[in-house]
Amino acid sequence: MSVGNDEVIKMVRQIYLLILVSLMMIGCSRIEEQQIAFHTGTVMIDAQIYVVDLNGQNLTQLTDSRGSNSAPTWSPDGSQIAFVSTRDTNFEIYIMNADGSGQYNFTESRAHDRNPTWSPDGKWILFESRVNDTEYRDLYRKNVETGELVQLTDTPELAEFHPAWSTDGSQIAFSVLNKDAALDIYIMDKDGGNVERITGEIRNVDYPIWGRSGDKIYFVTFGWFEVGKREIVAYDLETGELSQISFDGQPKGEFVITPDGSNILFESSVEIGQNEDGIRLTRGAIFVMNIDGTGLELLPIYISASGVAWRP
Repeated sequence: MSVGNDEVIKMVRQIYLLILVSLMMIGCSRIEEQQIAFHTGTVMIDAQIYVVDLNGQNLTQLTDSRGSNSAPTWSPDGSQIAFVSTRDTNFEIYIMNADGSGQYNFTESRAHDRNPTWSPDGKWILFESRVNDTEYRDLYRKNVETGELVQLTDTPELAEFHPAWSTDGSQIAFSVLNKDAALDIYIMDKDGGNVERITGEIRNVDYPIWGRSGDKIYFVTFGWFEVGKREIVAYDLETGELSQISFDGQPKGEFVITPDGSNILFESSVEIGQNEDGIRLTRGAIFVMNIDGTGLELLPIYISASGVAWRP
């Protein structure tokens, strides 16, 4: 029996992922054992979603459709996953069961829906979209049971994206691309009221995440502390104090806070030498640190996984 090139590539990818995720378990003693979802591949082309236990067992591919499937996010009870798919040629939000069954198109629009996130009570999914055919993205939330769609922002000359619920579900943090092409972090009530910019003088920031205690918002800065470097910072909502959490330009982009709120996991890179022309050679790396930035550890892994989501 002959095996086609596509099948060989698929089998090699699955074996490679299993090895890499097994390596990831080394040094993860301080992270509570649970299951994660992630995507691997190119978001615009062929990304697919997997789940795996944190002990490296039970690696399972959940999506295998045409196009791309990415950005998984768990429902609060861990029974379902919302994600972004291009199987219908444009970006739309889909929902599936935790085992990959029951996949269906949740938003059913042609408006390029991205970055879904569940409300803490599991009743709503928050996402960014161009539902009204605007040039820039606005934020919407849609009821999982009734299908009710609520537009939260309406800013024709601004783009809002990367929304994040507060832990009690009463507020939303999000990124805004302003007219001067700078990125800021805003917060608003869950109904879209009381919009407030929290980043002040600091500009070019993205990927907001609420701390589990609800009193801080964490996000990534781009070149604020040092030109060309990204850092994770924490903003205290009561005092307005900004604290640098990561150092040496570690994060490459998005990061996650573990479900118990004690650790931050992020993707970065490490130097492995130079080539014959003196050009630095790097490899992807995964770091874990305490929520206050102490105890930074490099995990011995080589993994292309992105969009990691921790199962509640």
